[in-house]
Amino acid sequence: MQKELVYPASRARALLLLAGCAAFVAVGFLISKQNLLVGWLSIVFFGLGIPIAILMLFSRGMYLRLTADGFEMASLFNKTVIRWGDVDGFRIGRVRSVKMIAIIYRPDYKDQKMLRRVNSSLAGMEGAIPNIYAVPLDTLLAKLNEWHTQFAKKSSPPLSAG
Repeated sequence: MQKELVYPASRARALLLLAGCAAFVAVGFLISKQNLLVGWLSIVFFGLGIPIAILMLFSRGMYLRLTADGFEMASLFNKTVIRWGDVDGFRIGRVRSVKMIAIIYRPDYKDQKMLRRVNSSLAGMEGAIPNIYAVPLDTLLAKLNEWHTQFAKKSSPPLSAG
């Protein structure tokens, strides 16, 4: 098995986001002639998505990296590393109609307990891997479960005596 596997963010999804935001900005201009507040709110909100989409398009900093120790999700402004031993597994989840990979943490995993509770109550999952990578979601799920099976026992925290 490979020592490392990296999935970059999908440029096609970045282009789709860029096109969608640009379209809603244009609609905002049209609406602003009839309803100034709604039009400008649309322009500002979706206008903020344009530079984010451009950053996504040209940035190499958005990826999912799998290693023997765990996986790292990198976004534009954040990196999160999770050890295989802290996870029980993965499954396909949904937040409204958006499919993503749900992270199922081990019951004894203590980090970010409050955030995981909030996520669970709002989205039905403690953590998630977004569907933004240049690979089909089912393929990514299978690879995550394969690497978890291979490396989880090696990265599990040692049991304390007592």
